[in-house]
Amino acid sequence: MPLQLLAPQVGPLLGLNTDHGSFDLSLKLNRRHGAEQGEAAFLFSDLRPAAAETDTGLALALLTDSRDQIPVLIPLAPGTSQSLVKQTATTLQTMTAKAAVVPFLLAGAEFADLQDKQFISFPAGLSELDVIGDTAVQQTLQQFAALLAARPRLSLVLTGMADPVHDRAVILKELQEKERKRIALMNEQRLEEWRKAQEIKQLAQQAEQAQQAAVPQEQGKIIERDIPIQEAPPTPLTPHPLTVSETTLHDLARERALAVYDFFATLPDISSARITIEEKGRLSEAESPGNQVLIGLKHVEVAGQ
Repeated sequence: MPLQLLAPQVGPLLGLNTDHGSFDLSLKLNRRHGAEQGEAAFLFSDLRPAAAETDTGLALALLTDSRDQIPVLIPLAPGTSQSLVKQTATTLQTMTAKAAVVPFLLAGAEFADLQDKQFISFPAGLSELDVIGDTAVQQTLQQFAALLAARPRLSLVLTGMADPVHDRAVILKELQEKERKRIALMNEQRLEEWRKAQEIKQLAQQAEQAQQAAVPQEQGKIIERDIPIQEAPPTPLTPHPLTVSETTLHDLARERALAVYDFFATLPDISSARITIEEKGRLSEAESPGNQVLIGLKHVEVAGQ
């Protein structure tokens, strides 16, 4: 049956586009201990939100399976004065509320533990994704990949982050070590140049002395010679003071997001269009972990539908 039959009751209330979609309904009733009990089994197909960037859109993305269907089972409360349509609308409203608060619980039991894994951690100062060596990262990424495969209307939003304390400390230490090595090499080169210059001067002085010794001198005449001035070695250079700018940290945050994006984009059954990266990375607040990529969810329309 077309969803338009329920348009007045569920369209505005749930934020559904009632121009699309249909549903099948089967009722099961029985009497136990003198009271009627039963359930209504809905099978919704091709549901669309009135607007994608809404809790309704996210709820539909989390519920819609690979056949573009959403099964909904509604227990029929005995003696209730609510109509079945009203009970159905209430159930769907509850699902929409869950999507905003605990979205992964709505996706199914096999994805429930992702509620506490909405991030991928990175070693401080690094943006390389260790999919093979880090078992926890590998399992989390594979679970998200399975979620995308099971829910074709779901997409991921990646937010790269950097930690102004821990990431900055690691990057600064690395830069300082590079600067120390650079200055040490320069000092060694300057000292070697000074040594070579001294050798050249010494050879020139020895040649001059030999030449003067070869010239016959008048008996009793005092020969004056300049005492060669010993040139001091060059003063060692010292490393330049270094800082790690916020631009560097934002770049690190984006590189982390790109690393996670590359993992999903290379999977054969997942379109890269379903993975988006927030344009600018974020820096974590004090005492909050920041060396990570946050993974958010949103609704996406399937091409051609």
